[in-house]
Amino acid sequence: MPRPVTHGPVTIEHVARRAGVSPSTASRALRNAPGVHAHTRELVLTAARELGFTGPNWFARGLRTGESRVIAVEIESFTNSYYAELAEAIEGRARRDGFLVVITTVPASEVDTEEGSLRQLLRSGVAGLIHRPLAGWERRRHLLRELCARGVTVVIVGDDLTESEFPIVGVDTSLGVRLAVDHLYSLGHRAIGFLSTSDTCDRAVSYQASVRQYGLAERLYLVPGGLPVTGAAYQIALALLDSADRPSAVLCFNDLIAVQLVQAARARGVRVPEDMSIVGFDDNAEARLLQPALTTVRIPKAEMGAKAVEIIIDAIAKRLQGEADPEDKPARVVYPTTLEVRGSTAPWRANRMS
Repeated sequence: MPRPVTHGPVTIEHVARRAGVSPSTASRALRNAPGVHAHTRELVLTAARELGFTGPNWFARGLRTGESRVIAVEIESFTNSYYAELAEAIEGRARRDGFLVVITTVPASEVDTEEGSLRQLLRSGVAGLIHRPLAGWERRRHLLRELCARGVTVVIVGDDLTESEFPIVGVDTSLGVRLAVDHLYSLGHRAIGFLSTSDTCDRAVSYQASVRQYGLAERLYLVPGGLPVTGAAYQIALALLDSADRPSAVLCFNDLIAVQLVQAARARGVRVPEDMSIVGFDDNAEARLLQPALTTVRIPKAEMGAKAVEIIIDAIAKRLQGEADPEDKPARVVYPTTLEVRGSTAPWRANRMS
């Protein structure tokens, strides 16, 4: 069917008229939102194809309504490539819909006191904020609530959390820890340590549960807070390697710490994986470039970053279409983790270096 002549760009109203539905129904169908019959959705998609509709002109509507086109992202640091990869995914997905991304950093040592970046966002009029996990951030929560009250969509991106006040894009780290411990156990390791920044985080709690399941002793090594992670992790790694009962395998809180352990092992003449197997977490660029390449738990950072942006864009679309419902439960998306087995793990040998 030839495309009808329209004055100006094709809009959602044109699509709705062609499909014989309301603009709000057409909008929900195009977003694949729940509550739209499959036949109706197909009518809308067919109408959109016939009219050459590529999407709503949110930028034009934003100019009319004052809707912001800026998404703020708060991360810990670019030193850890986890955040760099996540930020890249966020920026790439936002750019596709004409959004500008502004990134701020707040070091872990300052999260309890630093409120300046959030107060600046309150004055800046951003459309959304992609934020780190809220655990231990009670002093900042009231500012996040104030942002929400002003129409800013706040999305929390991090580990699988119990937080329910804001939308969450999380990851099942408990599954990843279990996969790592199962892998090491299957290789014959019975002295499995965990090198972590905390003994109460999801990853540490999952480690403790996993080794107890096999009847193994917990071997938790903590990197002290308030110091640069790389230097502190390296010193703790040296102490771990020097201990008389050092573990034959170590799971690390993240790849950044795992790299420090590998470097410390080289300094002490401990071979990886012949004398010690090492597993990281996150599957950052460091994990793939290290020699031997690091066995690690993969977190789907690209998918998580894109989904966080989509939640914000969907919230804006609902506001502009008059479909926002304050009674809707916050979105909660939890991605699975997988284990990437590489060269840093090997079967335990009884005659390993002592």
